[in-house]
Amino acid sequence: MSSTNPTTRFAWVDAVRGACVLAVVLLHFCLSGFYPYTWGTRTADAWTVVNDLMTAVRMPTLFAISGFLLASRIRNGWNDSRTRFSAVHTYYLYVVWLLIYALVSPWFATGVQPLTSLSGWMGLASQLVNPHTMLWFLLGLVFWTVVLATLRPIPAWLVLPALFIVSMLSFEIEWSTQQDFYIRILRYGFYFGVGVYLRPIVAKLINERLWWTVAGSALVFVGMRFLLSVERSLEFPLEIFAPLRDLAAVGLAMSVVAAVVHCIAPARRSLSWIGARTLPIYVLHSLVIWSLVKIPGWAALVRIPVHKHIAPALWTILVALACIGIYSVIQRTPARYVFDMPRKWRSALRNEKNAV
Repeated sequence: MSSTNPTTRFAWVDAVRGACVLAVVLLHFCLSGFYPYTWGTRTADAWTVVNDLMTAVRMPTLFAISGFLLASRIRNGWNDSRTRFSAVHTYYLYVVWLLIYALVSPWFATGVQPLTSLSGWMGLASQLVNPHTMLWFLLGLVFWTVVLATLRPIPAWLVLPALFIVSMLSFEIEWSTQQDFYIRILRYGFYFGVGVYLRPIVAKLINERLWWTVAGSALVFVGMRFLLSVERSLEFPLEIFAPLRDLAAVGLAMSVVAAVVHCIAPARRSLSWIGARTLPIYVLHSLVIWSLVKIPGWAALVRIPVHKHIAPALWTILVALACIGIYSVIQRTPARYVFDMPRKWRSALRNEKNAV
């Protein structure tokens, strides 16, 4: 092991998570709190371009960095108590927050599409395995943790190509609604697998070949985007290039954030701080955004000159900070179990006989 401080070497990991969750908040703020009041303007068009460019980066990178962090326990399989804990704890969080979303859905029912399918016990029960809310990412982590831990005896050189094929085939599944999030879970498993199986390679590229990784990823990403842009005229199958494009985007996102972290200390501290708190931001941000939209005069506020141009970026940061603030308050109350299992449950899962 290198003598380099591991905290310094891997500061980029939390920073990447922070950047990804901010990108998620940005998209959802635009969809619920910005586009409905500015649609058709040049400002809305500009932010649409930004969000579209981030499509290849946002969730693929979030899955890849999650796989990177869970790699050792998943590679150890079910014999590692950490693997069991990760799967059960993440599913616990999914169920708890699904119930919370169901409880608040009547208040947000008007104009909030992601919550409408929660009505009724059958609708709620179906989402225990088929997500229709923004919580789908948590269920995706559970699904792929279970699958890859179970496939531990199978070599990576067989599993990764299979995940790649599943990702390609997901583009062939016809969406019945915009809430078919199970398709996204299938699509992004490949990037989770890259984080799990190629962690040593990813770490080496970022830590030792950073600028080559930036340049190489950018070149491949641009090339894949070009091929996808002419796919129809050349009759190339879209499915072949989309996962490669997104994989290059993952490499580009990780390496660029790592470069920023390496060169700009304030960015390292702020992004790493946010990255260490991605859970509360992810589960709370939609509720915060939908609460903002209910404020009287919100539409007029969004349209204020100058403010409307920077509103998505500004409110993305404010929403993230609000989520962290809410989390800090909740952690001081009995309601803290919405973010963590009771200690006895955690101890049982971890086989901690002497847990206090």
